[in-house]
Amino acid sequence: MTLKNTMRCLAAAAAAVLLTGATLAAPVRYVCDISEAVVYQISGRTKKAMPDAELIAIGDPFEPGGYFAKLMPPHVRKPAIAFFSGTGEFIKTVSINAQTAEETRVIVSPHGTRLLISNLNGEYASWDAYSFPALKRLASTPESVVWSMGPFWLDEDRFICTVYSEAQKKRNMPDEASKGYSQAEIFNIASQTFTPLQKHSLTDEYYVTGVQGGLIRMTRYYVKDAAHWASGFGGYEGDGEVFGELVYRWDPEWEAYPGWETPKDLFTLETGEKPQAFLVSGAQRKKLNIKVSSDGMYYWFIADRNTNAELQDEEPAVYIFNSVGAIVTRAPLEEGTRVYSVSFSPEERVLLVDYGYADSPAEHIYDLYRSDSGMKHIQSLRLADGNFFWLDSWRLAYTKMNIEFKRPSGKTGYALDAVVYDSAVDLFETLQGGDERTDFRVTGVLEDGSILIEKDSVESPEEWSRPEKHRRTTITYEPPAAG
Repeated sequence: MTLKNTMRCLAAAAAAVLLTGATLAAPVRYVCDISEAVVYQISGRTKKAMPDAELIAIGDPFEPGGYFAKLMPPHVRKPAIAFFSGTGEFIKTVSINAQTAEETRVIVSPHGTRLLISNLNGEYASWDAYSFPALKRLASTPESVVWSMGPFWLDEDRFICTVYSEAQKKRNMPDEASKGYSQAEIFNIASQTFTPLQKHSLTDEYYVTGVQGGLIRMTRYYVKDAAHWASGFGGYEGDGEVFGELVYRWDPEWEAYPGWETPKDLFTLETGEKPQAFLVSGAQRKKLNIKVSSDGMYYWFIADRNTNAELQDEEPAVYIFNSVGAIVTRAPLEEGTRVYSVSFSPEERVLLVDYGYADSPAEHIYDLYRSDSGMKHIQSLRLADGNFFWLDSWRLAYTKMNIEFKRPSGKTGYALDAVVYDSAVDLFETLQGGDERTDFRVTGVLEDGSILIEKDSVESPEEWSRPEKHRRTTITYEPPAAG
C-alpha cells in the first residue's frame, strides 16, 4: 500500500470514528420543575438550569394543560421554544426566528388546544398556528399582521387581528411604511383564509385592541377628507386632523347561549363630566337622548326599544364602558329594570349589577354574570350589611342574612352570617354562622387574602335593642380553597 493510500485510509477511519461519536452523543433535551418554575437543559449526564427561560402555563393557570419556555442565546445555539406537558414532561422544541425573547410571542387559544407563534419582521409579522400538545403546524398567515395589535382568539379555530395592506394608499404620507390602511380581519385555521370584519375606507381604518365574550374592541382612526392623513393626530391636544374613537363589533359566529341573537345596534360613548352615548351606523354616529350613569370608574346606560324610539332592534340591556369609553360588556335586563350601580371582579371576569329598589342595602338585588359566557346570569345575591369584597376573579366575601334566626329587634331583623360565594362553581360557604345571640359581618380583606370578620354578640336575645350590651371583636379568617 502506498503512503498516499495509507493516509486516505487513516483519514476515512478518523471520519468514521467522529461520525460514530456524533451518532452516539445524547441529544439535547429539557425538563422543567413545575414547583420551582425552573427549566433545565439535559445533555448527556450534564444538567444545567436555563436562567432566563420563564416557564409559562398553557390554558387554565390553576390546572395547566402544559407549559412553554423561550430559549434564547447565549444559553442555546439557536432560538427555540420548549414545550412541556401538564405534568412537566418534555414534548419538543419549535425553532423561532428572533433575536430576543420579546420578539417572539406565543398566544394560547381559550381551551389550550391551539397556539399561535409569531415571526416578526419590523412592524408586521406572520403567525404560525399549531395544535397542542401534538405541536403540528396547522396554518400560517401572510406577513401582514400588525405586530402590536393582537391577534386575539375568538374560539379554538379562529382568531382576529389587524391586517395592513397597501392595495389602497393614503395621500401625501411622508413615511413609506404608513401609506397603506389597516382593518380588522378574522383568520380561519381550517380554510387558512382571512375574512374582513371591519373594512377600511379612504377616510378611516381600524385596529383591533381586544376580545371578550363575543365583543371585538377596536380603535377607529378617521379623517374628514382623505387628503388629511398626513396632518397627524388631532386628539390629546394635537393639532392634526386625524382623530380616533373606540368602537366595537360582535363576532358574527358568537353564540352566548341557545337562542342568542346578536344585537343590531352599536354604540360609542364620550366620557367626562357630561357623558354622551351615540348610536353608530357605519361611519356615522347619532346622539342618543339617554341617561348615562357613572361611578367614576365605569359608565353605563340602559338601551331599550320600549323606552327609546331610536332603538328599534334593542332588547332591554345595560351597556357598560370603562373610564376612557371602551365597551366592557353588555348584560340583558328584564323590562323596566333600574340599575343602581355596576362593578367587576378582578380581571373583569364577573359582573356584579346592583338593582337598587330602596335605600336599604338589604332591599337591593345583586345579579352576577360571567363575562366569558356572553354575560350568562350566574346567581342573585342579597347583601345584608356592608359591602362585597372580592378575594380573586371568581370569589367574593360578604354578609348574608340568616333567616333561620329572627331577631326580636335589630338592624336586619335576622341573624347575620359571614359567607364566601364562588361564582366559578356556584357554591356558597358559610365561614361563621350567626344565631340568636351572635352576628358575623364581613368587614374587609387583607393583602394576604385573609378575611376580616366582626363578631357581634349579646348574652340574651333581648339585649339586641341595647347597643351598650353588645360585645364586638374582630376575627381574621383564612379564605377557603377555590372550587
